[in-house]
Amino acid sequence: MVNSFLNPSAQFIGGARRCSIEVVSNGLEDGAFLAAWHGMVAASGSPEAVFQTPRYFELMLRTPGEHRGELLAVRDTQDGRLLSIVPVRVWRLPVKFNMGLRLQTQLRVPVVSLLGSALLGDPPPDVAEQVLEFLLTRHRHCAGISMQALPQESALWNSINASAPLRRLCRFWPMYGWRSCHTVPLQGSFEQYLEPMSPKKRYNLARQVRLLEKEAGELRLHVVREAAQVPVLVQALQALATDDPAVSRPEHWLELAGHKLLRAFVLTAGDRPVGAILGMQAQRTLHLHRILFDAGLARLSVGTSLTYLTVKALCELGDCSLIDMGYGTPAHVQQSTNVTQPRAHMVMLRRTWSNHVLAESHDALEKLAVRVKTHLAARRAQAKARLAANASAPAGAPTPALARQALPPKAKSGAQDATAQVSGPPRSARPQASATPPGPSAPCPGPAQSALPIAAANSRTGPKSRPRAVAGA
Repeated sequence: MVNSFLNPSAQFIGGARRCSIEVVSNGLEDGAFLAAWHGMVAASGSPEAVFQTPRYFELMLRTPGEHRGELLAVRDTQDGRLLSIVPVRVWRLPVKFNMGLRLQTQLRVPVVSLLGSALLGDPPPDVAEQVLEFLLTRHRHCAGISMQALPQESALWNSINASAPLRRLCRFWPMYGWRSCHTVPLQGSFEQYLEPMSPKKRYNLARQVRLLEKEAGELRLHVVREAAQVPVLVQALQALATDDPAVSRPEHWLELAGHKLLRAFVLTAGDRPVGAILGMQAQRTLHLHRILFDAGLARLSVGTSLTYLTVKALCELGDCSLIDMGYGTPAHVQQSTNVTQPRAHMVMLRRTWSNHVLAESHDALEKLAVRVKTHLAARRAQAKARLAANASAPAGAPTPALARQALPPKAKSGAQDATAQVSGPPRSARPQASATPPGPSAPCPGPAQSALPIAAANSRTGPKSRPRAVAGA
């Protein structure tokens, strides 16, 4: 019997409340409850519905770690009708403070995570408000409620954002702000997917695949879903994910395959793995977690070819209608096929002084890190432009960098000098009236000295995009 490790008889019924909330401990064994759960997941509009499924909840309970699961049943107080099923995870959320690759630290904050960042069954706003108040009351030791990928246009965000009681209790903190998430709708055949692209774009994508196959060897895409196919994935990860050996552990992928959640793709050239896509699928939505490729073949755009062949395979299989890439911006954005949606890792923090310091210091450090990275990128671009200008200067001529240092601070161009000769000296150089007239030895003002124009190389720079986070609960 799968247990939630929490009190299964807890209830919450306020004075004028229209619903009752109870913690269910045998939801994975009750046939009627399980059927209602599957039905709500199938009708869910959450971008992360995979984390609301009974299979994922069972996998989470069986996975060792400092977390525990809890399953809530929300019923109407008048007729006992099941309004919503709410799977949550009680754990310590890592809040990272980053100032670069080598300057980082993190705090682990106790929170209640709302799996899927949505309430199954789409309950009315007042019911959603009661569920969140119940979680805050039940888990007083937690700093708040976490929703990892809350869409800005979702019904849940509209409900809690307009709730005065919740705003009095909590501060709505979007960690890292509202960010764009890219999705790829797959409707129909692969030819229909390519139709919005220009002919040149379609030709270039097919050409990249041909060039990769010509240099690396015959390409083959392996679809990994079953436990018997996991060794192919593990072998590819051992060759590609050398920076994170934990990714290649077979136990994790075997568990996902055993719960019918695994959906991965491995691209081989001959007998050599050159790319892999890691993901999970529930219903008809594929959630991409990570794209790996052989760095030695980066000039051949292995990631682009891998994505191209993966989309083609999904269209041929016909069991996927949406690819969710999560947070971040792909290296090559397909504007004609990708759809962006603003989401945020929303944390409802209790209004305490410690939580206020946590959110403010994290936001301030993030803004400082962006400014530092932008400044460094601009300096690198300026140095690169100066090197290019020096390299293109004629032999024997002073380089632009040295000529710029030798010029007076207010030198004028030749055209401005000609104008100065006609109209006379600048106002600052003209003699001023004074009580004592200048003597015969006083110098006469003359035209300003001209200088050769110097062409400055400009470069547009901007902040680097944050790498996407791994989707998960």
